[in-house]
Amino acid sequence: MQALSGRGRPRFEGATPVPAGEMLFESLRCALVRFSRLVQSLEAEGHTGYLALLTDQAQGLVFFRDGRRVEAVYEGAVVSRGKAALEAIAQDVEAGKGILDAVMLPGVLVDVLPGLWLGRPLYQELRASWVDIEGLLRFLHQRGTRGSVLVRSSSAIGVILLLGSDDVWAYTSQRTEPVHGAGLVAQLCADPMASIEVRSAALIPGSEDGIASLRLELAPLPE
Repeated sequence: MQALSGRGRPRFEGATPVPAGEMLFESLRCALVRFSRLVQSLEAEGHTGYLALLTDQAQGLVFFRDGRRVEAVYEGAVVSRGKAALEAIAQDVEAGKGILDAVMLPGVLVDVLPGLWLGRPLYQELRASWVDIEGLLRFLHQRGTRGSVLVRSSSAIGVILLLGSDDVWAYTSQRTEPVHGAGLVAQLCADPMASIEVRSAALIPGSEDGIASLRLELAPLPE
């Protein structure tokens, strides 16, 4: 798919990567978009996947399952979720900051992706120098863990998605197309200072702010 913007993509250093999928559109300039109408269009089309905002200071994501908004994340200086995240994304879009991508993904991936930011922490602040990543993955498999493993090395950021049973997928900030198995990310642990974080797909309890039904005000059309 061709990008819908002639400018280079913004770069938010350290952003948690999201997986590639089938693009509905890519690099759409926010200055051209009415956010509320775009979200409503994705809902009407039964979108399963995510809508991503990228600026030089933040990354925003709205996750959809069968046309229903299931969660929103805004990753900037801090991470916000739900209503606060959706409003932050809308404000950036309405201000013309950054670009938007809309990506289709299988529902099983959408079910676990929000946990990268919001999942219940299982293990944090681990270091590759003293963690056997293969042993850790075997242990998580034996426990039937559904969730994610995030590895931050000096060369890339990698994500392992644990979907249950033997269904394991991985991708990195440099290779975002998901591949089966954990090897692509496990090799990042050759960096002894790489950090490792494990989170459950079950989200940390938060305020029930009704993101699925939160009304997005329509901006008036120009006369």
